[in-house]
Amino acid sequence: MDDNEGWIKCSDRMPEEHAFGSTKGWTRSDKVEITLYNAAKERNEVDMDFTDNGKWAWHWGSKIIAWRPLPEPYKGA
Repeated sequence: MDDNEGWIKCSDRMPEEHAFGSTKGWTRSDKVEITLYNAAKERNEVDMDFTDNGKWAWHWGSKIIAWRPLPEPYKGA
């Protein structure tokens, strides 16, 4: 990971994928937090996504710049 609050540049590496579902050869990453460039609003935004077979699943038209694993959920007292 780089030193920018855990963000990993997509150009450095993509999220690790694992076998998914019953379809042979289908792989998917866990959901991760992403930084993407929204061209319509001309700004960077944060969202969540995952990869399917090495491609981002939901943000096709946006430039995804970096990602990081989601934090552990709150466990309570």
